[in-house]
Amino acid sequence: MVNFFIICSILSASLMVGSTYVKYYDEKKILEETGWKGLGVKENAPNHLSILSQGTYDDTKNVKYDNNVYFPKSVGKDIDIFFYDIGFNFTYNDFTNSNERKIQCVVEINHGEVIEKNSTSCYSDTILDHGTWAAAVSAGIVNGIAYKANLYGGVRYLSNDLETMAIDLLAYLRYINDNLFREGKAVFNFSNAFYYSLEDIKNNQELKEIQELITDMSRRGAVFVASAGNLLSPAEKVTIPEPYLIYEEYKFLDGKAIVPCVLDHVICVGGIANMGLDTAGFLPTPPPYNDEMVTSNYKFASSMSGSNYGAYVDLYAPFNVHYTGSSTHATGTFSALPFYKNVAIDEKSEFIEDFEVVLSGTSFSAPIVSGVAAAIMSEYYPEKIFTSDDMLHYLYDHANNNTIQGLPENSKNVLLNIGKMSIFHPDIEVDSDEEVEVTASEVDIDIDSELDSSDEQ
Repeated sequence: MVNFFIICSILSASLMVGSTYVKYYDEKKILEETGWKGLGVKENAPNHLSILSQGTYDDTKNVKYDNNVYFPKSVGKDIDIFFYDIGFNFTYNDFTNSNERKIQCVVEINHGEVIEKNSTSCYSDTILDHGTWAAAVSAGIVNGIAYKANLYGGVRYLSNDLETMAIDLLAYLRYINDNLFREGKAVFNFSNAFYYSLEDIKNNQELKEIQELITDMSRRGAVFVASAGNLLSPAEKVTIPEPYLIYEEYKFLDGKAIVPCVLDHVICVGGIANMGLDTAGFLPTPPPYNDEMVTSNYKFASSMSGSNYGAYVDLYAPFNVHYTGSSTHATGTFSALPFYKNVAIDEKSEFIEDFEVVLSGTSFSAPIVSGVAAAIMSEYYPEKIFTSDDMLHYLYDHANNNTIQGLPENSKNVLLNIGKMSIFHPDIEVDSDEEVEVTASEVDIDIDSELDSSDEQ
């Protein structure tokens, strides 16, 4: 039976399929500006996507905000995105086009032990869809950009032991390098932060090998992206306020650097409070949520659990993501909130099929960059092979600069943009006397194949 939610999601990503309306953006001008081979458009996109493909919106000019997101039509096709996280469920609506791309859990790493997987769902002993959310906002059909990229989940286990964290990360990178890595077609996303002193990074044998692997794979055409962390500190030296140092978990973090963020050839990503939420976590109020941009929300996420910053943070992306889909968590994570209905609960976990929430943190800023990177890589392959440094230079060349408000000193005021800075407004028509009929094929979404895929669920 066809899932009605999928139909609605796909149709909402089309521009009034089968109907006519006055087209307010100029496809030709966009292609001339960006140099893309073809244009993809997702109408009425969530805020964390729509701000990626336009310049700074000025709400004092009394013109409507453009909720569309525009992107290269290749949208990550034949690029591999590798996620290293605590849990994945690839059965949700964001991933129903598995007939067009590879989507699977491939490995589980625990205390250096490598366990190969071949499944659509995998969790560590921490039941939380953290990895699922990261993959969705990076490359989901509904919530992401690069919805044709291949997605590979690698499960890690939480640990406060420095040696274990390094051993596991090294084992993961070795496995991918030996078994799945394709030169010129890899993006690695790390929506996690491991805490080491700069001295540890120089002297720890596992960390040195991790850096060597990253350097080598980047040289061969891999892009590495990592979150900056959520402690409102310089990424190279976390500073915990004095009152919190009485707690061991905070004392452990004080003075440490964020890995992989501070490693060479890794794009480190901070966040802006694009929907007004500058605290890592989630918005504890019910939907609906407003995806219109407000000029004052081009601001640094500056609460106590806001974004890290400083010289090692390369650029900033949305800190808030408007996620729509399903989700699995440990029992009690969201079911205690009265506005989530029809929650399936067992002894260990809860499942919410119709889950809509504003999530926040650099854990989501990083995969947005990973999705943009995959879209860019697929657009230029094979003419251009990107290293991490090449991709960072590309993003700098196309960034929205000096837009972020309240950014601490010694930080780069660079806001992610996919390569389109022109601004169109729904209340201002393009210079055309004709109404334009827009079909699904023109926005590069094959409805028939999506429905075939959903039948299998």
